[in-house]
Amino acid sequence: MSRHTNFDLKKFNSWRLDAFGQNVLLPDTYHELKKWIKEYKTLGLWLGLGSNVLLPKIVKTPIVITQKTLKSFESLSDNKIYAQCGASCAQVSKLCCKLGYENAAFLAGIPGTIGGALAMNAGAFGGETWDNIVGVDVIDDNGHIYHLRKDQFSPSYRHLHSIFNVRFLAAYFQFKKGCSDKASNYLKNCISKRNQTQPIGTFNCGSVFKNPYPKYAAQLIESCGLKGLKSNHAVINELHANFILNEGNASYDDMISLIQTIQKTILDQKNVLLETEVIIVE
Repeated sequence: MSRHTNFDLKKFNSWRLDAFGQNVLLPDTYHELKKWIKEYKTLGLWLGLGSNVLLPKIVKTPIVITQKTLKSFESLSDNKIYAQCGASCAQVSKLCCKLGYENAAFLAGIPGTIGGALAMNAGAFGGETWDNIVGVDVIDDNGHIYHLRKDQFSPSYRHLHSIFNVRFLAAYFQFKKGCSDKASNYLKNCISKRNQTQPIGTFNCGSVFKNPYPKYAAQLIESCGLKGLKSNHAVINELHANFILNEGNASYDDMISLIQTIQKTILDQKNVLLETEVIIVE
């Protein structure tokens, strides 16, 4: 276990914004997590790959970083997959497709870890994280670890309703067995589609706004002529308008300014209030 103060979080948020955590834990074991939670009496903010989150310059909330150690995943019996919270969704998807689980390919389109995907019911290519969940291991604000069933949660579009104040330690998926070649080809097609439609290789958080069904946030933003709009080094992407890029040294305030400008413009011109998908930490 390693604990840090004034910890540089630039490499731990996919926007690559300058941010520093006043109290950061990189746990090696669940026991260390339990001890930390009991000591600080909080679950804190958990970061995996740091996508889908907007961090301020100074993060006062205690932070747990999972991607360095809590990242194992493996195949179990009965077409089940076990994956810890810090495991990459893309890597889990690759394993699943090798095993012939065609309906796991969508995970490759989620630019984050299993823990974050569970927390927001992340999705891509028509699939959502909780579609194939059978159970989860969690830790509560008293440091207690236990297992919960899928039916004890209520997932919806980019949201998870729960009566439990917990963080996810691991997921248990169950997929339908199919042809591994077919699954691998479908995975390749998903990745190819993502590469053609999203700004791969740039500093972004993923989709900034939720899609206001039956419309799409990107289409609304584009139709209002906002592609390419900047706030200093923050810019609305030309390829996919629901992505905001950090083109150099963008700040938290730059991102907030651009997000608010988009929301006001869409509300004024389209009478639609775009809800942020990205988690804004204050």
